[in-house]
Amino acid sequence: MSLSLVFGAALLVKSAYSGYTMPQYTYSIVCEIHKDHVQLTRGFGGEVSVTESRPITLSGHTVSLIAAARGEAVESHDTPCDGPSDELRGFADGSIEPVVIQASGGCGTPSTDRSGPASTVLKALVAALCPAPGAR
Repeated sequence: MSLSLVFGAALLVKSAYSGYTMPQYTYSIVCEIHKDHVQLTRGFGGEVSVTESRPITLSGHTVSLIAAARGEAVESHDTPCDGPSDELRGFADGSIEPVVIQASGGCGTPSTDRSGPASTVLKALVAALCPAPGAR
C-alpha cells in the first residue's frame, strides 16, 4: 500500500512559482490532490496566502498510473534561469521519492517531461482540478 494512502499525503502535487521578479509581482500556487480532497494554496506578493480545500472522490487506479509513469520516457532540455517554474510530482509505491512527471527546470536544471499513456492521464487529471498560474 502507498504511503500516500497510509498517511493521507497527497498523491499528486502541482506547484508553480513566478520566478525572480519584483516582490509585489511574485506568486505561488501549490495544488495537492488527495484521494478525498484537493487543497489549493495561492501566495501573492510574498505577503498574503489563501488556502482552500474542496472535497472530491478520486476513484480508479491513480496510484498505479503514478507507478507506471515512473517507467515512461523522459524528454529534457536546458531552460533559462530565474523565470517562472512549475512542477508536477506523483507519490506511489510506498516511496517517499516522488515521480517527477513534468518540471520546467531552470538555472542548470534541465526541464523534465514524461511522455506516455500514464503521464498523459495524470496531466489531464491535474489540469482539470488545479488552476493554471494566473487563473483566478
